[in-house]
Amino acid sequence: MATIYIDSKHSDSLAVGKAYESRIVYAMKTLYSIVLHIYEDKYSQYYVGENGEGYEIKLDRHIQHSQRMSIEIGEKQAISRKDFTPSGIFREDNTVFYVQGFNEFAWLFWKSDLRQYFHQNNPPLIDYDPQTIQKFYISRSLAQTLSLHRFALSDQGIAWYDVCQYGIPLCPEWSNCEPCPCDEKPHCNSKGGKEMQLYLRRRDTIAK
Repeated sequence: MATIYIDSKHSDSLAVGKAYESRIVYAMKTLYSIVLHIYEDKYSQYYVGENGEGYEIKLDRHIQHSQRMSIEIGEKQAISRKDFTPSGIFREDNTVFYVQGFNEFAWLFWKSDLRQYFHQNNPPLIDYDPQTIQKFYISRSLAQTLSLHRFALSDQGIAWYDVCQYGIPLCPEWSNCEPCPCDEKPHCNSKGGKEMQLYLRRRDTIAK
């Protein structure tokens, strides 16, 4: 949602978020042939959702440094306001999928899975950093477990079908691979890997 927070620490948050949104829109089209039609008018953003396809896109610039993800559940436009309004995974709109990450990486979740995790685990709520957002944290490794898909983004916006938490493409046939620190699967470590071949073909096709 393109919400302006009066007490936000980042004056450029809307512009940066919009750039990330465009990056994800391109990645979804490239990877899954899903075209997201972003709503630009405030009425649709508030009463319908972020786009007609039911995807919420969140930029979380701290993930790569903190190794944890911030899941938003409430918001208020100014610190002086007493109560939080449901937002993020608890906003009642058309959102089915939740895409969150930073410039080089993104996770794709069912929104219902994030809600279920919250209700079943009752994680501590954070409402002081910043004071206009209410959220809880999940570790990067837990995000791997809860997410439906993960993908990495290059400077050109190219994405892989699935990657580990370190952004290394997974190899579906486990050939030309070696174990990764994430202990999920062996990964492609050479251009002979199937997933790397897919990426190179996709990159060359788009370049043409």
